[in-house]
Amino acid sequence: MIVLPLRCVITALVVSSGAYAAGLPVASLTRSTAVDYATEVVPFLKANCTACHNKTTTKGGLNMETPALMLEGGDSGPAIVPGKASDSLLFESATHLADSEMPPKGNKVGAVNLSPDELALLKQWIDQGAK
Repeated sequence: MIVLPLRCVITALVVSSGAYAAGLPVASLTRSTAVDYATEVVPFLKANCTACHNKTTTKGGLNMETPALMLEGGDSGPAIVPGKASDSLLFESATHLADSEMPPKGNKVGAVNLSPDELALLKQWIDQGAK
């Protein structure tokens, strides 16, 4: 049995809980209507994702021009798991909870992190089945 001083245990708890919460903030979204992919999701994906993830430039083998192509995925597998945003690489990367934070810092296309409201829409769209 290993006995650690109380200070070590508390520090370990703070470090581990801090690492989990290190991602970008996601707004709370309460609505009963479906998120409209074309009018609500495409604009921020087009502004920040598809410049590098399209049919011509498929960084990581991923084309994000349609939900079907995101389901097909790239080098790391499917970008979305319909009904499960928390299991979707796209959402994990956009919230900076995955190893590959998107968009990457210093990118050449001027892509910026999604806002808390955009992340909430993305999450709800995926949770609703990514249609």
